[in-house]
Amino acid sequence: MSQKIAVLLATGFEDAEALVPTDLFRRVELEVDLISIEDSEIVSSAHQVKVIADKQIKQVDLSQYDVIMLPGGKVDPNKYIALSEIYQQFINNNKRIAAICAAPTVLAKLGLLTNKNAVCYPSMRDNFSENNVIYHHVPAVVDGAFITGRGPGAAFDFALTVISELLGVETAEKLKQQLYY
Repeated sequence: MSQKIAVLLATGFEDAEALVPTDLFRRVELEVDLISIEDSEIVSSAHQVKVIADKQIKQVDLSQYDVIMLPGGKVDPNKYIALSEIYQQFINNNKRIAAICAAPTVLAKLGLLTNKNAVCYPSMRDNFSENNVIYHHVPAVVDGAFITGRGPGAAFDFALTVISELLGVETAEKLKQQLYY
């Protein structure tokens, strides 16, 4: 059975952080839906790239997914905070939450990363200190249900880490070879 990933898109998402992982996930045949958490299926990125989401959040039951992925960027953090009950459900059901760049700071503010190892965009690491998160300056970190990534430059490493966790290191290594990574 294929694992399903919901990539949540809010206005201002970082292009590379959403689209590079989506590309890599689909290359290894993970089932991925780009889901708009806006009132429209068309979502503008931080760099004004308009992306047509596969679905809107009101059309899906997120409990049917195995992973929720939050890209960072210039997203209004309240858009992600509003989904806090869903994150808790994922944690309670041993499902994964992947977040990159600014998005892990939202999880930290919600107390979900307290005493966990994680990474975020380096200039935002004070948020981790304030919320008792153990910061690591590496491209991606896995701790329990959480997979976090540093920023747009780490989008490949972040995606490969998610793939390693879901499908195994061998699958991620094979993909790296195919990409000449």
